[in-house]
Amino acid sequence: MADFYSKLLKEINFLRTEPLKYAEIIAKYINYFQGKLLTVPGHEGGIRTQEGARAYKEAINFLLKQSKKRALDPSKGLCRIAEDLVTNLKKPNVKELNNKIIEDTAEQYGKFTGNFSKVIDYGGDSPEFTVIKLIVSDGDLSRSQRDALLSNKISKIGLAHSEHPKHKFCTIIITCKEFENTFDSDDSGLLTQKAEPKKKYVKQKRDPNDPLPPGVASINETEKIIIENDLKKKVTRIETIMLDGSVQIETTKELLEEE
Repeated sequence: MADFYSKLLKEINFLRTEPLKYAEIIAKYINYFQGKLLTVPGHEGGIRTQEGARAYKEAINFLLKQSKKRALDPSKGLCRIAEDLVTNLKKPNVKELNNKIIEDTAEQYGKFTGNFSKVIDYGGDSPEFTVIKLIVSDGDLSRSQRDALLSNKISKIGLAHSEHPKHKFCTIIITCKEFENTFDSDDSGLLTQKAEPKKKYVKQKRDPNDPLPPGVASINETEKIIIENDLKKKVTRIETIMLDGSVQIETTKELLEEE
């Protein structure tokens, strides 16, 4: 399940950082429509939609007008909240999650800074299809879940995904500006996968004027200073976005000497 969370986070951050390229991914789904039936490969019998291809085309036009936004950082507290909420949604007597339920759940793990948003998807069985369904928001003319994922006012995210007795799968996403963890103050290492060998085309100190390697759309490198185990470290994050839409992330830590 942690692998699903990690891929879902990458998918959401790809949407936020490269909305124009994400529009190209959604465009591929237009070819899967037969009337209002979406015949996505791997979904036997197809998926009955309310608006058909029109909603997908509207989502594409929306993304083509969007600017790039910052990637979201995962929060342990928000993930715990999302996990509790997705467990509650599997109970037969629970049909919705209002703000009071979320606030009561949040009190166990920390405190929101500013407003928070919840995003819920039923039926998404892969990270890509889950995000696409949320961005398209078929049948929801307010497109509120789309706006929540692409808000400029958020920086933290929590995720939960589980099987659901009625809809097969359920995904809950909680976002906010900041979240103060009261049970565990350290978010480092959250939603990360086992380290993979360094790719040959990734350079620790890449010259921005160097040409991009074959198959690479962009390489973004960021650095930040953290305190870990009372030691000051520099964390370097290299995000490589391929032309096929996949994202590869490499993170390294370097111990800094005290001044």
